[in-house]
Amino acid sequence: MKRSYGLTELIIDGNVYAEQKGLMEASYLLSAQVSNVKVTGESDMSRLIYGIMRIYVNDEVIAEKKRFY
Repeated sequence: MKRSYGLTELIIDGNVYAEQKGLMEASYLLSAQVSNVKVTGESDMSRLIYGIMRIYVNDEVIAEKKRFY
């Protein structure tokens, strides 16, 4: 997932498969099916102190990032 001001994109092999626009999203999912592989990006920014971004491949977490405010 690539996050820039007001835009989050799910990019796989240089191609944009999903995007979320907005400045302050509480939570969202971006999903794509590529060559029979399900890729999902999740962002949950609803906590007071930090938010969590996760990337799943076939419903298993492969990466997680905490963003502290």
